[in-house]
Amino acid sequence: MSPVTASVPDAVYEILVSDYHKTYPITWEDFSSIIKYKLLSEDRNLLNGYVDMSGDLADRIKKNSIYACTMEELALRLKT
Repeated sequence: MSPVTASVPDAVYEILVSDYHKTYPITWEDFSSIIKYKLLSEDRNLLNGYVDMSGDLADRIKKNSIYACTMEELALRLKT
Protein backbone atom coordinates (compact mmCIF):
# COMPACT_ATOMS: atom_id res chain seq x y z
CA MET A 1 0.00 0.00 0.00
CA SER A 2 2.99 2.33 0.21
CA PRO A 3 2.54 3.79 -3.32
CA VAL A 4 -0.85 4.99 -2.15
CA THR A 5 0.64 7.25 0.52
CA ALA A 6 1.81 9.74 -2.09
CA SER A 7 -1.69 9.97 -3.57
CA VAL A 8 -3.98 10.30 -0.56
CA PRO A 9 -4.08 12.39 2.63
CA ASP A 10 -2.65 10.79 5.79
CA ALA A 11 -6.12 10.40 7.34
CA VAL A 12 -7.36 8.49 4.29
CA TYR A 13 -4.30 6.26 4.31
CA GLU A 14 -4.89 5.43 7.99
CA ILE A 15 -8.47 4.40 7.20
CA LEU A 16 -7.29 2.26 4.30
CA VAL A 17 -4.73 0.49 6.47
CA SER A 18 -7.08 -0.09 9.41
CA ASP A 19 -10.04 -1.24 7.30
CA TYR A 20 -8.28 -3.14 4.53
CA HIS A 21 -9.78 -6.62 4.12
CA LYS A 22 -12.63 -5.70 6.47
CA THR A 23 -14.67 -3.65 4.03
CA TYR A 24 -12.18 -3.70 1.18
CA PRO A 25 -11.28 -4.34 -1.54
CA ILE A 26 -13.97 -2.44 -3.38
CA THR A 27 -14.74 -3.64 -6.88
CA TRP A 28 -16.65 -2.05 -9.70
CA GLU A 29 -19.54 -4.41 -8.90
CA ASP A 30 -20.02 -2.41 -5.69
CA PHE A 31 -21.02 0.51 -7.89
CA SER A 32 -23.06 -1.50 -10.40
CA SER A 33 -26.47 -0.23 -9.28
CA ILE A 34 -25.31 3.40 -9.43
CA ILE A 35 -23.68 2.93 -12.82
CA LYS A 36 -26.68 1.05 -14.18
CA TYR A 37 -29.03 3.79 -12.96
CA LYS A 38 -26.91 6.45 -14.63
CA LEU A 39 -26.67 4.52 -17.90
CA LEU A 40 -30.41 3.87 -17.99
CA SER A 41 -31.37 7.43 -17.07
CA GLU A 42 -29.03 9.13 -19.55
CA ASP A 43 -30.39 10.05 -22.95
CA ARG A 44 -28.60 8.36 -25.87
CA ASN A 45 -27.35 11.77 -27.04
CA LEU A 46 -25.84 12.51 -23.62
CA LEU A 47 -24.09 9.13 -23.59
CA ASN A 48 -22.79 9.89 -27.07
CA GLY A 49 -21.20 13.05 -25.66
CA TYR A 50 -18.80 11.14 -23.40
CA VAL A 51 -15.20 10.78 -24.54
CA ASP A 52 -14.69 7.79 -26.87
CA MET A 53 -18.44 7.05 -26.91
CA SER A 54 -19.75 6.33 -30.38
CA GLY A 55 -23.42 6.34 -31.25
CA ASP A 56 -23.23 2.58 -31.78
CA LEU A 57 -21.76 2.02 -28.31
CA ALA A 58 -24.37 4.32 -26.74
CA ASP A 59 -27.11 2.27 -28.43
CA ARG A 60 -25.60 -1.02 -27.20
CA ILE A 61 -25.33 0.37 -23.66
CA LYS A 62 -28.97 1.48 -23.65
CA LYS A 63 -30.12 -1.86 -25.06
CA ASN A 64 -28.01 -4.12 -22.83
CA SER A 65 -28.14 -2.21 -19.54
CA ILE A 66 -31.69 -3.42 -19.06
CA TYR A 67 -30.70 -7.10 -19.23
CA ALA A 68 -27.28 -7.13 -17.55
CA CYS A 69 -27.33 -7.87 -13.82
CA THR A 70 -23.65 -7.19 -13.15
CA MET A 71 -21.04 -4.88 -14.61
CA GLU A 72 -19.08 -7.88 -15.86
CA GLU A 73 -22.16 -9.15 -17.67
CA LEU A 74 -22.74 -5.71 -19.19
CA ALA A 75 -19.13 -5.53 -20.35
CA LEU A 76 -19.45 -8.96 -21.99
CA ARG A 77 -22.69 -7.93 -23.70
CA LEU A 78 -21.04 -4.75 -25.04
CA LYS A 79 -18.11 -6.54 -26.65
CA THR A 80 -18.26 -6.66 -30.42
